[in-house]
Amino acid sequence: MLISSYDFPSISIVTPSFNQAEFLEHTIDSVLSQGYPGLQYLIIDGGSTDGSVEIIQRHQQHLSFWCSEPDGGPWAAILKGVQHCRGAWFNWLNADDLLLPGSLALLAELIRLCPDAPWITGARLDIDALGRPVSSTCPWIRQPTTLIYGKPFLPQDATFMRLEFFLATAAQVPCDLHNLFDTVLHHLLWARQPPLFTTTVFSAMRWHGAQRTAQADRRLSEAERPDVQASRLPLPPLPRLLRRLSRTRLHRFIDGLAWQLGAAGLANTLELSAAVYDPWQQRYVLSTVAEALARGDF
Repeated sequence: MLISSYDFPSISIVTPSFNQAEFLEHTIDSVLSQGYPGLQYLIIDGGSTDGSVEIIQRHQQHLSFWCSEPDGGPWAAILKGVQHCRGAWFNWLNADDLLLPGSLALLAELIRLCPDAPWITGARLDIDALGRPVSSTCPWIRQPTTLIYGKPFLPQDATFMRLEFFLATAAQVPCDLHNLFDTVLHHLLWARQPPLFTTTVFSAMRWHGAQRTAQADRRLSEAERPDVQASRLPLPPLPRLLRRLSRTRLHRFIDGLAWQLGAAGLANTLELSAAVYDPWQQRYVLSTVAEALARGDF
């Protein structure tokens, strides 16, 4: 049977990197080993001096573009890489993270299932510095009330966007953010249209002491900036009140109440689309977030 290009929509992956030689080759291998026919892979290095350039050069015949020169940080590197992207879909993968085997093929399957979705967000593994799986993160399942409270957390490495959808929004992200640019981007994208949620585990995020995500003080400092605060999703009065009350000692009761009120139609978040893989039927099943959570078969 002939496979059309529609079956494998083109995907561009950008890896921003700076002095990550310890992990970079594992990241590159995780992308190139996908065997995905519509893949465009780009690496934007910030002028590393730790042997990263030599690693990139070993793989350059399989790269669509790469460069190594000083830049303004990871967001600047991502935007530089996007200028060379030609894929219909896009994401970036940090130089210490991984794509799991077959994840791009699964993304293509989800795109076929829900062709109108402008972006798709799934789950990730959490791995330690040695690459050992230590946990997993699928926020819309673990903490569904955050959706009602307008504070969605989406695993960046497991969130893919149509390139044109990304480009229409990326310029609104403050260019001097170094830690929360992905959070701001996701809030801005959500304000345009919420994503398709899925239980698919696309990626692995590596936790180690030198990564930006582990620098809580810097993240907190950026979170308090007015422009970052302004990117948060606007809420109707009732969910806004419940979010405020959820920070008190009554948080468990309030979260339960928020869920019940949300399910009763006071928040449309629970009616968003979800694609959950059914192992018995061996296929993805489309439903709402509320229906998927009520079934709990994942």
